Amino acid sequence: MNTILPIHFGWSFDDVDALSLAIDRLGLYLDQESETLIHVLNEAGDLRTAGDVDDLSGLHLEPDCTDFNIVQLLLDVRQILVRALDEMATASISSSQISSADPDFDARTSCVCARLRDIIAILDWALN
Repeated sequence: MNTILPIHFGWSFDDVDALSLAIDRLGLYLDQESETLIHVLNEAGDLRTAGDVDDLSGLHLEPDCTDFNIVQLLLDVRQILVRALDEMATASISSSQISSADPDFDARTSCVCARLRDIIAILDWALN
């Protein structure tokens, strides 16, 4: 997913292939946000989910994939992102887990959660 994907402006919902849009937005999200999400998850002590999010950078769809393949990929990604959001929302973080050099942890966590909610909403829209 580490490619430059075009952002398509001016689409109406009637003109959009939901799965293509979801893949497009997911690629942009992973390229722009995954490093911060992984850092925050690591800082919160959730190494397993951080590793799963890191693995998302290796996602690949074959040129001849079907809508079924895309749906399965989006469902798998959604599961990881929902788990990350749940972990961020319920994490009880002690001061010993947070780097003293990072006083903005709470603000970054809020921003990461908001972006996670956005991409999950896009995936939900495309999958319904």
